[in-house]
Amino acid sequence: MAKTESTISSKFHAFLKQRDSKTNASMQEAQRLVNLYRVLSVFGADFVDQYNTMLLNATDDVQMALNALIGGQEVRQYLEFLHQEQNENNEDDSSDKTGTQMGWLPPPEEEELPTGNKGTTNSDLASFMKAEEEKFAKMIAALREEQETAMKHLSDQLSTTLQAQTTKKAPSEGTSLAYSEIIEEGHKEK
Repeated sequence: MAKTESTISSKFHAFLKQRDSKTNASMQEAQRLVNLYRVLSVFGADFVDQYNTMLLNATDDVQMALNALIGGQEVRQYLEFLHQEQNENNEDDSSDKTGTQMGWLPPPEEEELPTGNKGTTNSDLASFMKAEEEKFAKMIAALREEQETAMKHLSDQLSTTLQAQTTKKAPSEGTSLAYSEIIEEGHKEK
Protein backbone atom coordinates (compact mmCIF):
# COMPACT_ATOMS: atom_id res chain seq x y z
CA MET A 1 0.00 0.00 0.00
CA ALA A 2 2.81 2.43 0.88
CA LYS A 3 4.56 1.56 -2.36
CA THR A 4 1.52 2.51 -4.46
CA GLU A 5 1.11 5.76 -2.53
CA SER A 6 4.74 6.69 -3.21
CA THR A 7 4.28 5.79 -6.88
CA ILE A 8 1.18 7.97 -7.13
CA SER A 9 2.96 10.75 -5.25
CA SER A 10 6.01 10.58 -7.54
CA LYS A 11 3.77 10.60 -10.64
CA PHE A 12 1.93 13.61 -9.29
CA HIS A 13 5.21 15.43 -8.62
CA ALA A 14 6.45 14.51 -12.09
CA PHE A 15 3.24 15.95 -13.55
CA LEU A 16 3.66 19.18 -11.57
CA LYS A 17 7.27 19.49 -12.66
CA GLN A 18 6.33 18.93 -16.32
CA ARG A 19 3.48 21.44 -16.10
CA ASP A 20 5.70 24.05 -14.47
CA SER A 21 8.45 23.62 -17.06
CA LYS A 22 5.87 23.97 -19.86
CA THR A 23 4.48 27.10 -18.19
CA ASN A 24 7.99 28.52 -17.76
CA ALA A 25 8.80 27.87 -21.42
CA SER A 26 5.57 29.61 -22.46
CA MET A 27 6.32 32.57 -20.19
CA GLN A 28 9.86 32.85 -21.56
CA GLU A 29 8.61 32.80 -25.15
CA ALA A 30 5.93 35.37 -24.30
CA GLN A 31 8.53 37.59 -22.61
CA ARG A 32 10.74 37.30 -25.69
CA LEU A 33 7.83 38.43 -27.88
CA VAL A 34 7.13 41.40 -25.57
CA ASN A 35 10.82 42.41 -25.54
CA LEU A 36 11.03 42.26 -29.32
CA TYR A 37 7.79 44.22 -29.67
CA ARG A 38 9.26 47.04 -27.58
CA VAL A 39 12.17 47.50 -30.02
CA LEU A 40 10.27 46.68 -33.19
CA SER A 41 10.46 50.25 -34.50
CA VAL A 42 14.26 50.10 -34.49
CA PHE A 43 14.48 47.24 -36.98
CA GLY A 44 13.64 47.18 -40.68
CA ALA A 45 10.60 45.89 -42.50
CA ASP A 46 12.09 42.39 -42.95
CA PHE A 47 12.43 41.94 -39.22
CA VAL A 48 8.90 43.22 -38.64
CA ASP A 49 7.60 40.64 -41.13
CA GLN A 50 9.51 37.88 -39.33
CA TYR A 51 8.24 39.09 -35.96
CA ASN A 52 4.68 39.12 -37.27
CA THR A 53 5.10 35.52 -38.43
CA MET A 54 6.54 34.50 -35.06
CA LEU A 55 3.67 36.19 -33.26
CA LEU A 56 1.01 34.67 -35.50
CA ASN A 57 2.56 31.21 -35.04
CA ALA A 58 2.76 31.51 -31.23
CA THR A 59 1.04 28.68 -29.35
CA ASP A 60 -2.11 29.23 -27.33
CA ASP A 61 -0.11 28.87 -24.10
CA VAL A 62 2.24 31.65 -25.18
CA GLN A 63 -0.66 33.87 -26.18
CA MET A 64 -2.30 33.30 -22.79
CA ALA A 65 1.01 34.01 -21.02
CA LEU A 66 1.12 37.41 -22.72
CA ASN A 67 -1.80 38.49 -20.51
CA ALA A 68 0.31 37.99 -17.38
CA LEU A 69 3.25 40.10 -18.53
CA ILE A 70 3.78 43.83 -18.39
CA GLY A 71 3.34 45.05 -21.95
CA GLY A 72 1.80 41.75 -22.96
CA GLN A 73 -1.66 43.23 -23.38
CA GLU A 74 -0.34 45.60 -26.03
CA VAL A 75 1.25 42.66 -27.86
CA ARG A 76 -2.10 40.81 -27.66
CA GLN A 77 -3.81 43.82 -29.23
CA TYR A 78 -1.19 43.84 -31.98
CA LEU A 79 -1.77 40.11 -32.50
CA GLU A 80 -5.51 40.71 -32.82
CA PHE A 81 -4.77 43.46 -35.35
CA LEU A 82 -2.59 41.05 -37.35
CA HIS A 83 -5.34 38.40 -37.29
CA GLN A 84 -7.88 40.96 -38.43
CA GLU A 85 -5.60 42.17 -41.21
CA GLN A 86 -4.86 38.59 -42.25
CA ASN A 87 -8.58 37.79 -42.40
CA GLU A 88 -9.24 40.88 -44.53
CA ASN A 89 -6.44 39.91 -46.90
CA ASN A 90 -7.77 36.36 -47.15
CA GLU A 91 -11.24 37.67 -47.96
CA ASP A 92 -9.81 39.95 -50.66
CA ASP A 93 -7.77 37.09 -52.13
CA SER A 94 -10.71 34.70 -52.14
CA SER A 95 -13.00 37.23 -53.87
CA ASP A 96 -10.35 37.97 -56.54
CA LYS A 97 -9.66 34.32 -57.36
CA THR A 98 -12.68 32.50 -58.61
CA GLY A 99 -12.43 28.84 -59.43
CA THR A 100 -9.41 28.20 -57.18
CA GLN A 101 -9.40 26.02 -54.11
CA MET A 102 -10.31 27.95 -50.97
CA GLY A 103 -9.88 27.00 -47.35
CA TRP A 104 -6.98 25.66 -45.38
CA LEU A 105 -3.85 24.72 -47.25
CA PRO A 106 -0.88 22.96 -45.66
CA PRO A 107 2.16 25.14 -45.01
CA PRO A 108 4.66 25.24 -47.86
CA GLU A 109 7.62 22.95 -47.52
CA GLU A 110 10.98 24.50 -46.85
CA GLU A 111 12.54 25.67 -50.06
CA GLU A 112 15.87 27.23 -50.67
CA LEU A 113 15.67 30.95 -51.09
CA PRO A 114 17.47 32.24 -54.18
CA THR A 115 20.36 34.25 -52.75
CA GLY A 116 23.53 33.82 -54.73
CA ASN A 117 25.49 30.60 -54.97
CA LYS A 118 24.72 28.95 -51.63
CA GLY A 119 21.12 29.86 -50.92
CA THR A 120 19.56 30.23 -47.51
CA THR A 121 16.80 28.02 -46.17
CA ASN A 122 13.99 29.09 -43.91
CA SER A 123 15.54 26.98 -41.14
CA ASP A 124 18.80 28.96 -41.48
CA LEU A 125 16.84 32.15 -41.10
CA ALA A 126 14.96 30.76 -38.10
CA SER A 127 18.19 29.66 -36.41
CA PHE A 128 19.72 33.08 -37.08
CA MET A 129 16.67 34.77 -35.55
CA LYS A 130 16.82 32.45 -32.54
CA ALA A 131 20.51 33.29 -32.01
CA GLU A 132 19.79 37.03 -32.26
CA GLU A 133 16.91 36.70 -29.80
CA GLU A 134 19.19 34.89 -27.35
CA LYS A 135 21.82 37.64 -27.65
CA PHE A 136 19.12 40.23 -27.05
CA ALA A 137 17.80 38.31 -24.03
CA LYS A 138 21.32 38.12 -22.57
CA MET A 139 21.78 41.86 -23.04
CA ILE A 140 18.46 42.53 -21.31
CA ALA A 141 19.41 40.19 -18.44
CA ALA A 142 22.79 41.91 -18.03
CA LEU A 143 21.17 45.35 -18.00
CA ARG A 144 18.58 44.19 -15.50
CA GLU A 145 21.33 42.80 -13.25
CA GLU A 146 23.27 46.07 -13.44
CA GLN A 147 20.12 47.99 -12.59
CA GLU A 148 19.38 45.76 -9.59
CA THR A 149 22.96 46.13 -8.34
CA ALA A 150 22.79 49.92 -8.67
CA MET A 151 19.43 50.03 -6.89
CA LYS A 152 20.77 47.86 -4.06
CA HIS A 153 23.84 50.06 -3.73
CA LEU A 154 21.67 53.19 -3.63
CA SER A 155 19.37 51.60 -1.07
CA ASP A 156 22.32 50.62 1.14
CA GLN A 157 23.74 54.10 0.81
CA LEU A 158 20.46 55.73 1.80
CA SER A 159 19.97 53.44 4.78
CA THR A 160 23.49 54.16 6.06
CA THR A 161 22.93 57.87 5.64
CA LEU A 162 19.64 57.69 7.47
CA GLN A 163 21.20 55.68 10.28
CA ALA A 164 24.00 58.23 10.57
CA GLN A 165 21.46 61.02 10.72
CA THR A 166 19.46 59.33 13.47
CA THR A 167 22.57 58.67 15.58
CA LYS A 168 23.55 62.33 15.39
CA LYS A 169 21.47 64.67 17.45
CA ALA A 170 17.92 64.76 16.21
CA PRO A 171 16.89 68.02 14.53
CA SER A 172 14.57 70.29 16.43
CA GLU A 173 10.88 69.80 15.92
CA GLY A 174 10.45 72.65 13.47
CA THR A 175 13.14 71.47 11.03
CA SER A 176 13.60 68.37 8.99
CA LEU A 177 16.30 67.20 6.61
CA ALA A 178 15.69 67.56 2.92
CA TYR A 179 16.33 64.65 0.57
CA SER A 180 19.26 66.54 -1.03
CA GLU A 181 20.89 66.94 2.42
CA ILE A 182 20.67 63.21 3.03
CA ILE A 183 22.28 62.49 -0.34
CA GLU A 184 25.05 65.04 0.31
CA GLU A 185 25.78 63.37 3.65
CA GLY A 186 26.13 60.03 1.87
CA HIS A 187 28.62 61.47 -0.61
CA LYS A 188 30.67 63.08 2.15
CA GLU A 189 31.02 59.76 3.95
CA LYS A 190 32.63 58.16 0.89
